[in-house]
Amino acid sequence: MKDSINQIIRQRLTKMQKIHFVGVGGTGMSGIAEVMSNLGCQVSGSDIKE
Repeated sequence: MKDSINQIIRQRLTKMQKIHFVGVGGTGMSGIAEVMSNLGCQVSGSDIKE
């Protein structure tokens, strides 16, 4: 069951072509953005400037 759920998630994520992350300056979001970029998605992002 877990493998089939992981497969469905992977298929849906790889179908995304463009994705925008809000709060991408943090370590968590930037890591996810990098993974999505490595999967071939066009990644953009924004964060507040302090």
